[in-house]
Amino acid sequence: MNKAIEILKDPTTYEEAMSRGDARHWKRVCTEELEEFVRQNLFSTVPRPIGRKVIGCKWVFKTKLDMEGQIVRAHSVRHQSHFNIVEKAS
Repeated sequence: MNKAIEILKDPTTYEEAMSRGDARHWKRVCTEELEEFVRQNLFSTVPRPIGRKVIGCKWVFKTKLDMEGQIVRAHSVRHQSHFNIVEKAS
């Protein structure tokens, strides 16, 4: 893929973001996002429960452009996977 086109197209996966020519940029925005989670005390690390599934997450990468097509801001957001809780009928 043409490097200029690659940079203009937002990556769709973490792996893609980290393997592109602008990977250093995306790594920086991911680091900033995680540092903000720590700063706001949004999570805590706990041992993984034996025999339990861990809820996954996905990084979403976006580049914001101004009216003239210039990059204003690029950011990443880590989204928790959606899940449903099903209650068993007694």
